[in-house]
Amino acid sequence: MQRIRLKEGKQKKILNNYPWIFRDDIATHRKDRESIEDGSAVSVCDSQNNFIGVGIYNSRSHIPVRIYSRQNIPIDEDFFYNRIKKILEYRKAIKISSNAMRLVHGEADFIPGLMVDQYDRYLSVQFRTLGVDRFRAAITNILADLAKPDGIYERSDMESRQEEGLELSSGLLFGAVPEEIFIRENELQFIVDVKKGHKTGFYLDQRDNRSVVRSLIGRGEKGLDLFCYSGGFSVAMAASGAEVTGIDSDPQAVEAAARNAGRNLMHDACRFDCRDVFSFLEQRPSLAEPQKYQVIVMDPPAIAKRKEGIPKLKWTYWKLLHDSIPMLRRGGYIVLSSCAYHMPVDLMLEAARFASADHGVRLRVERITYQPPDHPWILQIPETLYLKSLYLQLV
Repeated sequence: MQRIRLKEGKQKKILNNYPWIFRDDIATHRKDRESIEDGSAVSVCDSQNNFIGVGIYNSRSHIPVRIYSRQNIPIDEDFFYNRIKKILEYRKAIKISSNAMRLVHGEADFIPGLMVDQYDRYLSVQFRTLGVDRFRAAITNILADLAKPDGIYERSDMESRQEEGLELSSGLLFGAVPEEIFIRENELQFIVDVKKGHKTGFYLDQRDNRSVVRSLIGRGEKGLDLFCYSGGFSVAMAASGAEVTGIDSDPQAVEAAARNAGRNLMHDACRFDCRDVFSFLEQRPSLAEPQKYQVIVMDPPAIAKRKEGIPKLKWTYWKLLHDSIPMLRRGGYIVLSSCAYHMPVDLMLEAARFASADHGVRLRVERITYQPPDHPWILQIPETLYLKSLYLQLV
């Protein structure tokens, strides 16, 4: 196993269980690393050549080394078997009212780059990095053995694979996977398309928020679901007897949302409109009597995936909040979610403060939530905390 030596002081974060080594952390000269095969395991040492961990090397990535173990052990099929077995044991201890959950959550489960979602008897898998892509066959076999699914489908079609020097990839890996899978969340049912849907097919990380939102609205009240995707929040609000409007610019998402409403016998309670959310909000003030909603949910896509885009994202949130506040009834709630790791809660709150000041109203922070336990957040790995949601009440 070849060796990577770090610059002085750069070992501290690794010793504190941070898994990423960036180019500027490495003391070993580039010409001395040319003999290291991309995707191979390397021994990582501090500036004094003391062992600190085993990682997988990729010269093409902006994160050339990802640590897989602090112990000096081989990264092989047995390694992945033992680690995945332990991860699945943790998942069995999580109590959720659903037959769908995240089984493996990348760095937060100490397997950098591997995402596995369970939808009933089927798995949707993403190999995001070269390290796990090299072991795709072994990992597929391990998942088939330990999780015993009827089928495993790959959704490694995210742009981040290109940064790893990998091509986008999707397709059947094991067994058989139907065009549609039906999952249960509490007593609600949702249709999941793991082959063409967003991410791996469904936003499992919003499960807890859907339950909370459902509790904030009642019979005969009106809800607005912006960026509704396949209608998860819309159906949850309609289950409380609300009349809900869902807006999304993706026609396939809008069609899926309508089908999910129908599957839960909520055809009449939900109305979906395929249009740009920002255009929809800008046109609302022109109405003689703009609709007053009890709950407005905003779950926009990751508009900014890098730190440089955060100022733009903050003002995007301000715009959404600014245009939504006049549509909210007194005592009603705006629920704003961000799935951008780089967007801190304090900037989301600042956007809300500016928007409410523009209208001369008060918003009470009713609660702030994060991702559920099947999407673990490791304190020593800040990047594992990505989902943040503000619950703001107009008082």
